[in-house]
Amino acid sequence: MAERCRHLKFLLVLAFLPAALLFSAEKTEKMFYNAVAANGLETALEQEEDGTVSAPLAFPGGCRVYRTRDRQYFRADPAQFNARYLTFEAELQGAFRQPVKAWIYVKNKDGLWYQTEQEYKLYPGEPAILQVRIDRRGAMLPSGHGKIWCGEEAACMFEAGVSLYSEEKVSGKLILRGPVLEGEREKPPLEILYWDLPEKAEKHRMFESRFALSRDYFNPFDPEEIRVDYELDIPPEWSNRQLTAKFFPFHEALPVSNRWKRTTQPPGPVIFPAFYTVDFRRSRHFTEELLTPEGHSNWAFRMTPRKPGPVRVRLRVTDRSSGKEEVLVSPWRTIEVIDSDLPGFVRVRKNNPRYFEFSNGEFFFPVSLNIHTNIDRRSERQFKWGLLPDSGTYDYDEYFRACGKNGITLLEIWMASWTCALEWDSARKGYYGVGRYNMENAWRLDHLFRLAEQNGVYINLVLAPHGELSYSNDQEWDDNPFNKNAWYAKANGAFLATPDEFWSHPDVYRYTYNRNRYIAARWGASPHLFAYEFWSEVNLVNAGDRHRRSGFLMLWHNLAADATRENDYGQHLMSTHTCSDAATTHYWRDVCIEPERFTHIVSDAYRSPSISFFDQLLFHEHLLNPFEKPAQVTEFGGTSMGSNSSLIMGDIHSGLWASFFAQQSASPALWWHDVIHFNNYYNHYKAFSEFLKGEDPGKEPVFKRTQTISALLPEKILNSPEAQKDPGFLRGKIPPFHHQLLAGPLPGGNPAESTRAMLYTADKERALGWVFRPRVLHNYPLDETKKSLSYGALVYLDLPMKPGDYILDWHSTLTGKSILKQEVQLDGFPRYFPVPRFFIDIAFKLYPAKGADK
Repeated sequence: MAERCRHLKFLLVLAFLPAALLFSAEKTEKMFYNAVAANGLETALEQEEDGTVSAPLAFPGGCRVYRTRDRQYFRADPAQFNARYLTFEAELQGAFRQPVKAWIYVKNKDGLWYQTEQEYKLYPGEPAILQVRIDRRGAMLPSGHGKIWCGEEAACMFEAGVSLYSEEKVSGKLILRGPVLEGEREKPPLEILYWDLPEKAEKHRMFESRFALSRDYFNPFDPEEIRVDYELDIPPEWSNRQLTAKFFPFHEALPVSNRWKRTTQPPGPVIFPAFYTVDFRRSRHFTEELLTPEGHSNWAFRMTPRKPGPVRVRLRVTDRSSGKEEVLVSPWRTIEVIDSDLPGFVRVRKNNPRYFEFSNGEFFFPVSLNIHTNIDRRSERQFKWGLLPDSGTYDYDEYFRACGKNGITLLEIWMASWTCALEWDSARKGYYGVGRYNMENAWRLDHLFRLAEQNGVYINLVLAPHGELSYSNDQEWDDNPFNKNAWYAKANGAFLATPDEFWSHPDVYRYTYNRNRYIAARWGASPHLFAYEFWSEVNLVNAGDRHRRSGFLMLWHNLAADATRENDYGQHLMSTHTCSDAATTHYWRDVCIEPERFTHIVSDAYRSPSISFFDQLLFHEHLLNPFEKPAQVTEFGGTSMGSNSSLIMGDIHSGLWASFFAQQSASPALWWHDVIHFNNYYNHYKAFSEFLKGEDPGKEPVFKRTQTISALLPEKILNSPEAQKDPGFLRGKIPPFHHQLLAGPLPGGNPAESTRAMLYTADKERALGWVFRPRVLHNYPLDETKKSLSYGALVYLDLPMKPGDYILDWHSTLTGKSILKQEVQLDGFPRYFPVPRFFIDIAFKLYPAKGADK
């Protein structure tokens, strides 16, 4: 009785205190009060003038009475985070013979449930105080998941209420006031609670180190509130790092960028950011992927040692949460790095800047596929797949395994709203507008990088698609979290009236810096990150060309690139991307090509169906070759809306083989990835990668390429005694052909009457070539029975090879394997050589006969 009197006295006092009502965000925000009976029926409740609600109850079973916020306005609340207690005042009314069990529970906007471990008991007619301390980790128990309660959950309480249970068959009423926030969050001394660091690491293999801090933070993603870094006591040149002399805040650089000059790493430890992370458990419900949060949230950093030997590392924590800066620096700890034969990070080739190589100098020619999303609705319509189930990362499991087995080494992955974006509209699961990051998607992207490492694949990471800032081109502006006219603008923390403001608003730069810092912290140490691509088809954003001409679009890119470079452990490749083909990229060269910050050129290669894809690649080479940077196609496949199956198949096959001979830095990445996967066209990629294995276009920037269109001659002429005795005899039998360099209509004539060859030599003792029938390749015959056999083709070798004995080694383009080896002699003069019979195309290698068997 004394305990109950104490509760009643507290209730009377509480009624007169100016306590903070939970969810009291804005006057425009609607509050919803509801009761859910044991039979599942839900009743909307009206709030009385004194702030109480009266809720009908019906047992046996469980009932709930709760208050929820308006999703349209809900945003993480500092008042909730800073409170110490969450309190309800409750009074049970009715003919209850037994006390009713009660628990306080809360949910976030996505339904993640926590409730008190303490079980309260409500007696009819006796007011009670239900209270839980919310500023301590583990203060409430997770239900249906395993994530431990922390400050993030307190800040993001969306629904709070009382859950009741009774086995008695009885009806009644609950008078409830609250929830109320009370007190101030306890702030413990700043400490590192634990730090899991391996004693040994391997050169060029990434490892992760985790640790915990004694404090929680309202927004652990905001480096102005809490900045956590790790420092390496290594020579600056080990990191290959370039920094800006001054970086934050961004708006100091507007409207000119001359304050942002590149410098080398200053003396002292090399500093890189750590990141906040949450673990998830993956499961499958029929075809749907389910991610369930687990365990404590943690801080972590990732690192990939570049050299063997001891490396010293320490943590630096800068806490500005109270408005004053507090710095904690850990003692140094040592990791012993052992040597390995792993290749390291991808770089632009030092001695031939049109190609890529690894840190160890090994040549890298990526064989590419664009998996911008696991489920492509446009492709479903175009190729009539039907509506495919979205299995999330389980779909990527299949793709990565298939690519790894078949020689595909580069995949384009998008951080789009429907896949792996960190920020987006709060209406969607896992998103909280600008400035707070989707930890489910971060886990998904972690999973993709694990798949990449397991399968020998590299990731071209696209940070944003153009639709985010477009009213018309794949428009997503309506849902963009920066759009202050969107339905969820308040919940998103939006502040832009139009997408045009994105490129010059100072707060955009601040949020961009924070996001790119997090991206670099979490994935920038991975050797399997090929490159950052800041935008896909950036020219399609609203008024894109006007923003390009104003200079703000270039400024945004420069600052975003500098933000990433400053925090990126791996100092990865960088680019931004335009649509259509190389002509658009060339027009946008001041943004996409010329900036020093961008290491390579990326573009689309869509085209008219009347233009062959190998001619399209030659057109790209013609426009982009003068810039002395690697050039690659990251989207292609017929027109931008697709083509018929035979044209797409021709693009797939010719794109692979033509790319290497058209001086591209990688094979083009087909947009219609499901065409490859569902039709099992992987053999084309495997054959090309097998042929290319061990080849190197040379470390010196010397490259000789010729193209020849030759006639098909009757077999009796090719095998005549005159031809066998003197190959020069054949020259008079070959009619002249026009040599096409730029893209245009396909050559006229019967496809059985012409053949084309693309050749190159890396040095004076080795050459490669690809011979093909243009029209047959362009409309690739899908029916094996309709593939006609070609014979009588000649290849004209005018490559500057040393005289001597050679092996002319012919390879199948469908297996990559050698099918015929011929001994030939070169005398320093151009020669014609007969081509073995083939259906569509055939490839060859020419190398010295001496040591050929080794």
